[in-house]
Amino acid sequence: MEKITYFGTQRRPGHYPLGINYYMEQYDIDFYNSCDSERFMIFMYNHFNKEHKAAYFLLKNLTVYGILYSVDDDRASCETVLFWEGKHTIEEMEKLIEDNEFLHRQFDVKNRMHEYKRTV
Repeated sequence: MEKITYFGTQRRPGHYPLGINYYMEQYDIDFYNSCDSERFMIFMYNHFNKEHKAAYFLLKNLTVYGILYSVDDDRASCETVLFWEGKHTIEEMEKLIEDNEFLHRQFDVKNRMHEYKRTV
């Protein structure tokens, strides 16, 4: 099973990891919490895909898809990120988000026509 992990807000300010299809152990939580950093946000900004309005890249054995804002928090330096083990296309990532009610809400699929703003 390829693990799928969400990192971002969960209906309140603050970033938290959440295993979408698995129970997270402490080492998983620690790894994903390390993504709550200016360095990671700059990395996301540098891999931004204008056509899809999201960052998309490979990190170790993970495909990463993220946006630099949150539906739950208006402060700068927010991130909403999906990690999926293995190599996946940007279209596969977007289909997963579209098909999952929680991810669909968090990634603001219906309204994500915001102009991308550099927050780092």
